[in-house]
Amino acid sequence: MRSQNKENSKGLKIKGKKILILGLARTGAASARLCCGLGAKVLVSDIKGEEELKEYIRMLEGVNVEFFLGSHTESLLEGVDLIVVSPGIPGSIPLLVKARSLGIEVISEIELAYNFLKSPVIAITGTNGKTTTTKLIKEILTEGGYKAISAGNIGNPLSGIPLDSSEYDYLVVEVSSFQLEGIINFKPFISLILNVTPDHLDRYRNIDEYAETKFRIFEKQGKGDFLILNYDDPMLRELKPQGDFSILYFSTKDAVIKGSYIEGDQIITRFGSTAKTVCPVSEVKLEGLHNLENVLAAITACSICEVTPDRIREALKKFKPPHHRMEFVRELNGVRFIDDSKGTNVGAVIKSLMSYSSPVILIAGGRDKNGDFFSLRDLVKSKVKSLVLLGEAKEKIKKSLGDIARTIDACSMEDAVRKSYAAASQGDVVLLSPGCASFDMFSSYEERGQVFKKAVMELNN
Repeated sequence: MRSQNKENSKGLKIKGKKILILGLARTGAASARLCCGLGAKVLVSDIKGEEELKEYIRMLEGVNVEFFLGSHTESLLEGVDLIVVSPGIPGSIPLLVKARSLGIEVISEIELAYNFLKSPVIAITGTNGKTTTTKLIKEILTEGGYKAISAGNIGNPLSGIPLDSSEYDYLVVEVSSFQLEGIINFKPFISLILNVTPDHLDRYRNIDEYAETKFRIFEKQGKGDFLILNYDDPMLRELKPQGDFSILYFSTKDAVIKGSYIEGDQIITRFGSTAKTVCPVSEVKLEGLHNLENVLAAITACSICEVTPDRIREALKKFKPPHHRMEFVRELNGVRFIDDSKGTNVGAVIKSLMSYSSPVILIAGGRDKNGDFFSLRDLVKSKVKSLVLLGEAKEKIKKSLGDIARTIDACSMEDAVRKSYAAASQGDVVLLSPGCASFDMFSSYEERGQVFKKAVMELNN
């Protein structure tokens, strides 16, 4: 068991400081607990009220924090030395603009936690596939005999790890672009960028600003560190990172000199002149092209950690994908139902559609994130039999795609499932891949997926 590191060698001083945590929820509660444990005076502010936040307030019972709920007021900045901001809060809100003008440092929760970690970090970012890849890396490392834990954007805050005081060989951390906005010292041993396609353009000015935020994951990496990129992603293939770290690739289409790829029907890892076969592609039970990319990314990272091909193969056989990510739900009268509720952007829909040769009944729609649905035209024309549309973005999608595919309006997810099944024939795929956020009709993509699966299971012949 390791002892708590109250003063660290990474430059961040906490003891005796006044720290403001912006945003409660799970991440804010973990940040507050960490800072209190390290001897700071902690304030927590959230625009939601006590009733909405009671679950997270309970997480801080017995912890000496002051709550300021219902708004973010500038008076909170008096005497504050540091602000830790939760991922959902944009850096452009007036309180943070004022804080920076006063010289108050603003960091993300992963930056806070990183400064007190002793174990090497494997960090995963990208528009799609982060959670699956994070879980898969953790499972392969475990199969390889390492003690590993997954944390970060996956739902287990990284700031909950340091006070746990357990020793890990590796921390496998899912990192969003929102979290990367507020890093300073964050320096993974291995960083992975899975893909970069347009997303969160309601927060970023354009794809370039969004991509540059993703690329911050490797800005502190140096000699002895590794960066893994998707060779099939045009933006990442053309990226020329500067630094002393090693760069590796993964590809479903091309043999790469350092990394993982597919040759014939076999998955291969290669580091220079040494190539090793991991397993046949047919042994990968995950649905979809992008999940095959996730597998290659995970294999590359774990090969760096010297997990042998036979252990990787065993982990792949046992692995069950996270829910709502190309998850097979049911087959009824020859119609297969797939839950990809986590497909909250157009790039995810593209990857999902590319995974099927059978005709697709596509359920799409929700809260638009300034997505370019017009870019789906070629795929929809060649693969989609019917579009079943719901939610706020319904009319926008219809304007972009309604002239090349039959469109069906739905008033609820249950209605969408019934109408999709009615439109399907034996051999077709009903695919929920919304291309939008869920918040117009659901509290989360998880709830949306659960409602979809329940409706599918209630269908009868």
